[in-house]
Amino acid sequence: MPTIDRPLEIVAVRDATDRDLLLAREPLIIARSDTAIVRIEVGPAGPLQIRVSADQSWLQFNHAALELEAGGAVELGLSALSDGTEEFAVLRLGWEANNEDFAEHVLIWRPSPPLEAIPAALPAEAPASADPVPAAATGTTPLPDWLRGS
Repeated sequence: MPTIDRPLEIVAVRDATDRDLLLAREPLIIARSDTAIVRIEVGPAGPLQIRVSADQSWLQFNHAALELEAGGAVELGLSALSDGTEEFAVLRLGWEANNEDFAEHVLIWRPSPPLEAIPAALPAEAPASADPVPAAATGTTPLPDWLRGS
């Protein structure tokens, strides 16, 4: 097991299935307009003041700052807004210890909606014309004036 030369204050960030998101290979998935709860656990070094931030505005959280006692845990509510097109965001949990800044990061995935859920762009209604079948529908195009002859 690798050694880490800094104090480990945040020991786990767990999702609803108790999976540790700091060690998981897959991101936490939050559907658009949905919410999730993560549990942040700290080690024996405490109390700890955690600053919560994200690199995408669609990822919202219910607390921007958390204070945990040594060996404690707290739940953080996350929500994925439907704004924007980005699918991935990074949740940053930062703190200061020994006059240094530290952070743990959790990858969040907000999948794109399935194509069936995206309303198809309706074509603009064409103005009424004398020709009931447009040339594009018949597969022919009219000759340009210079080829028609006079």
